Amino acid sequence: MSMSERIKTSVFMKIILIFLGAHIIIGVAGFTVHRYFAVKHHQDSIIKNMVHYSRFLAEEIGLPADTARARQLSDDYHIQIKLKDATVHWQSESLLPGFFMTDSSKQIKSGLTGDHFYVEIVHSAGHYLFIYDTNTNKEAATAQWRLLLMIATMMVILTILYFVIRFLLRPLKLLDKAVVELSRGNMDHRISINRRDEFGDLIRSFNQMASRLKQMLKMRDQLLLDVSHEMRSPLTRIKVALEFLEDGPARETIREDLTEIELMTAELLESERLDSRYGGLHLQTINFTDFMRQSISVYNSDKQRIVFNTTATEVLFRADPERLQTAFSNLFQNALKYSNTDQKPATVTIAQNNSTIIVKIQDYGQGIPEQDIPFVFEPFYRVDKSRSKETGGYGLGLSLTKKIIEAHKGTIEMDSSINKGTLFTIKF
Repeated sequence: MSMSERIKTSVFMKIILIFLGAHIIIGVAGFTVHRYFAVKHHQDSIIKNMVHYSRFLAEEIGLPADTARARQLSDDYHIQIKLKDATVHWQSESLLPGFFMTDSSKQIKSGLTGDHFYVEIVHSAGHYLFIYDTNTNKEAATAQWRLLLMIATMMVILTILYFVIRFLLRPLKLLDKAVVELSRGNMDHRISINRRDEFGDLIRSFNQMASRLKQMLKMRDQLLLDVSHEMRSPLTRIKVALEFLEDGPARETIREDLTEIELMTAELLESERLDSRYGGLHLQTINFTDFMRQSISVYNSDKQRIVFNTTATEVLFRADPERLQTAFSNLFQNALKYSNTDQKPATVTIAQNNSTIIVKIQDYGQGIPEQDIPFVFEPFYRVDKSRSKETGGYGLGLSLTKKIIEAHKGTIEMDSSINKGTLFTIKF
């Protein structure tokens, strides 16, 4: 992800940039105000003070000029001095270009030339020129150190701010992770955090919502399980009574309906058994390649409706063959039901990547609408909302398949396009 995309999608980065921008604006504004009030506003006062100071130095030097005293003042206060009268023509050092003695009738002249401030005092008997360096090397070095110190301070503040904001926004990351876990069906995931601010309230509300959802789903599953158990006895009695009916269309219709209800009840009970500590998997080592080849051969008895592709001759896998057979039978039946295998057979491919077994089941049928894809593994969910027998079952097959595969520590994903087909990818 590029930096611009990170800034657009990260609240944390936006807060950092806002703080940095505010820091720069405050710094520029402070510097501007300082320059205005500390320099511009007091410039007249500074000039007056420098003129008074220069007049004091001129009195110290005297008239006629005492060059020894002028040398001492120049050395002590780092001032360049130039003197001129009837008998003395002296200067402390070679002056910079642009400074000169004048014969103006104005007694005091002052101003700035480059990095130097000068005051010229004119008497009838002589001239005094004082030059003050306003940008000495020491001051420049001090200014550089001040700049470096300011940058270092700013970096320290930003670093502290980074960790402070990261700590403050940590609940958002935890909440994002929890939402992902919840969407994957992990209803036991909770966020452990002890915060008493708005984020803490949000986390507690999320935990309460997750607990409530888990309870509601448990109540739903329990209701389905209870109904399934209660249906077994009436179904048995109906089957017995059916044997006393005369053969005919009515009897055959009732028999088909009973078979469908029994199959639905069995799948509901099987799904519940997978969640039970007493109905877990009965694992054994199988050759997964041979297992899949035999499972597919059942559907190719009269013609090839499923093409099997693999380069692995032996893939050993710990599994419950009976449960695994149920899961893949549902997938094979879906591939055959919703595609025209006479035109293009469905394909099953097995590959092994290190310790991962990858199974791909591809059909070339009508496909599934994009808005239905996230829900196809939900119990009783059907793409066809009319729930007609001619267009499908009752929406438990893929739900049970997913539960069996996850019980084997595997994952299942689906990708589908309208009129192009559906691809199931299973990884163990």
